[in-house]
Amino acid sequence: LPSSMRPSRQMPAAGKPSGTHPQALNLGPVLGVDDDEFVCTLIARQLKEIGATDVTALCDAVAAGALLRSAPPFAMIVCDLRMPGVDGIQLLRDIAAHQPKAAVLLITALDRKVLTAAEELGRARSLRILGGVRKPVSIKDLRTFIALAVQAPAEVAVRNTLRDPTAEELRHAI
Repeated sequence: LPSSMRPSRQMPAAGKPSGTHPQALNLGPVLGVDDDEFVCTLIARQLKEIGATDVTALCDAVAAGALLRSAPPFAMIVCDLRMPGVDGIQLLRDIAAHQPKAAVLLITALDRKVLTAAEELGRARSLRILGGVRKPVSIKDLRTFIALAVQAPAEVAVRNTLRDPTAEELRHAI
């Protein structure tokens, strides 16, 4: 496989000897998607440090879209919004079509308004959007969102009830 499609399953957690493991979370498979290889690797390491045991990190949004169509269900997907080839909005469409039960955390270096619009768009597609965070993503933020991801979906869905954004609001945010 090309390096952008290789899962990061063998990567030891940052700062930990490979023989020690954090307490495993009852989370299930996690997919991280970011076109920046450094960010992708960092998120995978942070997720493992927190206790995620089944982490796949892809640095290619096109490959991620293909994986979403063919892989067993992911419990959580961490997704960048701005990537070459396929942007995060298209990836949200793919998640809605092929992984609708996954909890989704959006990340970006873009303006907060874009992040908010993308969150609302995901919710409008009935996705379980945990929220959005600007890069760089801290391990504290990841812990917070993972705590939400392991809660019952109905609990999070109640928190995520928002009105659908208007087309004008989406155009203004982008």
